[in-house]
Amino acid sequence: MKTTLFRTVACLLVCASCAVTAGAATLQWSATKGISTPVLQVISDGSGGCAVAAQNGAAFAVAWFDNKGALRYSKSGLASVPVLIACEKSGVAFFYQNGAEYCVISVDKKGNESTITAPGEHYVDYPALAFGRTVQRRSDSKGYFVEHVVGTLVTLERYSFK
Repeated sequence: MKTTLFRTVACLLVCASCAVTAGAATLQWSATKGISTPVLQVISDGSGGCAVAAQNGAAFAVAWFDNKGALRYSKSGLASVPVLIACEKSGVAFFYQNGAEYCVISVDKKGNESTITAPGEHYVDYPALAFGRTVQRRSDSKGYFVEHVVGTLVTLERYSFK
C-alpha cells in the first residue's frame, strides 16, 4: 500500500512539473523602445515579428521588427499619430497626417519605403481614426508581444507559447 501510494504521488508530482513547464512562456527577443515611449499600436506579422507605432516625446514613430527582433524599418519624427494598416512578413503599411494631407506609406520586405498618396487625395479610414478603432494584433499562432515597463524604460518583448 505504501509503495503504491508513493508511486502515485511521485507520478502526480512529475505530471504537475511537466504541466507547469509545458505551459510556460519563453522570451524570444526584446527591443528597447526608450524612456517613456508608450506603444500605441502593435501588429504581429504572423511569423514572430511585428510593426509598432509609438510616441517618442512630442513626436511619433513607426518601427518594424523581424522574427529575431532585428529592426527592419524605422521612421521617426512624425508630427501626428501613425496608424498601422497592415503588417505581414513581406511588408508593412501605415498612414499619418502630414500637414493637410494624409500619407499612406508602404514598406517592402527589404525596408524600401514608397508613398502611395497624391496631393489632394486621401486614403484614410476616417471612422476607424475618429473612433480610435485601429488594428491591434498582439499575437500569432506561436507567441505574443507585451510591453515591459520598468520605471520609465519601455521594452517590447516577444514571447513564445512554449
